[in-house]
Amino acid sequence: ESTCATCPTSYFCTSGIKTVCAQGEYTNTTGNAACTECEARYYCSAGSVNICAEGEYQPLTGKSSCNTCLVGHYCSGGALVACSAGTYQHDEGQNGCLVCNAKHYCANGQQYPCEPGTYQPSTGQVTCLTCSQYNFCTGGVQTVCAQGDYQLLAGKASCDECEADYACSNGQRTLCADGTYTDTAGQSACSDCKVAHFCKNGGIEVCPPGFYTVVTGQSSCQP
Repeated sequence: ESTCATCPTSYFCTSGIKTVCAQGEYTNTTGNAACTECEARYYCSAGSVNICAEGEYQPLTGKSSCNTCLVGHYCSGGALVACSAGTYQHDEGQNGCLVCNAKHYCANGQQYPCEPGTYQPSTGQVTCLTCSQYNFCTGGVQTVCAQGDYQLLAGKASCDECEADYACSNGQRTLCADGTYTDTAGQSACSDCKVAHFCKNGGIEVCPPGFYTVVTGQSSCQP
């Protein structure tokens, strides 16, 4: 006495005929008369169903392959997920995002260098910080102005050379006190006024006729 065999997995059987499931369909149990449409996040080929590999995704049903993960995203379990704030991914086909580097900021899954006049010392940030006064910022790094230079404004990528009559230190500019002076640019300290001279408002002048000084550091001459 003859019998019919049970329809195997990956196939459907009708009218005594065994047929492999079409691309995008599957059976994972025996004895089926029809195949099942492949679910999203899976791919179905030759009647078998498999979840998308890491770094791939599939948002649609009835598909026989998965898509390569997009830039700015990561793919795991067949799902496409945008990188979270403070992370990025510049390559396709990845299953994770990277923490944003210092000197950079990250938005929409992309990493960008800080603009001139801004900086960022920390990782995982979504913006860069405005450069503080007395400093300059390039390459995402904040640096205090060199001696003899200054910067009184925030958000700058360079410092200015100290003018005559002033002294500049630690990014700050200070008018020389009476009795002291600078007569050249780029100075970090004021000098004592010379003998036979007087110094006010950072400048130095020779005593007028009929007046004198015999010591340094004077802001006026004696008759």
